[in-house]
Amino acid sequence: LKELIVGNRVVLEKNPAWPGIRAENPDIVMYRLMREPEQRLTALLNGEIQIAQYLPPHLAPRVESSTRHRLQTSSSIEMMFLAMSPKQKPWDKKELRQAVAYAIDREAIIKSLLRGQAQILHGPFTRGQYSYDPELGPKYSYDPEKARTLVKQAGFPDGVDVELFTPVGRYINDKQVSEAMTAMLRAVGIRATLKTPEWPTLWSS
Repeated sequence: LKELIVGNRVVLEKNPAWPGIRAENPDIVMYRLMREPEQRLTALLNGEIQIAQYLPPHLAPRVESSTRHRLQTSSSIEMMFLAMSPKQKPWDKKELRQAVAYAIDREAIIKSLLRGQAQILHGPFTRGQYSYDPELGPKYSYDPEKARTLVKQAGFPDGVDVELFTPVGRYINDKQVSEAMTAMLRAVGIRATLKTPEWPTLWSS
């Protein structure tokens, strides 16, 4: 470790004594912290950096149209999910939690907001993770009519008000995905209000 500036950059220097050293290894590798995807992409296209990670799908065409850069994709174990605590009202009602699962059109979100660069999960594990089993259920499909029925069965014939908290910029298109889910939830009687606290605040709560 040659240099560490918190919130700015980390600089690693080649260790010539390491037994696995190769001639083609760079002398120095610098990791720069750039929170905004547009900033990372601009730095890449301007030649300021050589690699930009975690670019959202809607920025991919700008890399693809460049003659000096290429887009490399790979599988990821990163997951985006909506968490509901059964210890807190109104999520103590199983029917309401099920209604959420039926209310969200995940295929539409993947297609429109993520350019198809995601897969639907039916549990807390994804391909490549230990204990992943594609046969485990239950599996919920998009069924807004069933969601409306479940909201009523949960004891909310006139719908229910809830708050949905989401980070902004931590995950790919996280706010846009949350906004889409909010509209879908409202359509079945779950009147969700979107809150966007800073990540440390959200994590601590």
